[in-house]
Amino acid sequence: AAKGGKDLSAFVITLGRAGEDGKSFMLKDTEQTFQGFAGADYNLMDSLSMASNIDKQQVTVDGVDFQTFDIDSPEFRYLASIAVKDGKVFALFCRCPSKTFKRNEKDLRHMIETFRLL
Repeated sequence: AAKGGKDLSAFVITLGRAGEDGKSFMLKDTEQTFQGFAGADYNLMDSLSMASNIDKQQVTVDGVDFQTFDIDSPEFRYLASIAVKDGKVFALFCRCPSKTFKRNEKDLRHMIETFRLL
């Protein structure tokens, strides 16, 4: 099991286009979508600005495209997976202090790799 103290976390964000009948999200610009999430989390914003490496990939599972991110910064390591289904955005974020990432890497990557939309 992952061990990293109070700074180790995983959370899911779901967004719908409330009040806009027939409107839906599309992940045309994953950078902009990711920056939108970062605007709500100052640790993520700092990690993006100080990152030594940002790895992005696209994976398709059961017909759903997932954009995955790995942000390596001095203080925190973020892994994320973002997808759109039925017009809604679903995102899983895993955050770990950089100093304990290696110890927790296997569990965190497993969470990101197995994130699915039903």
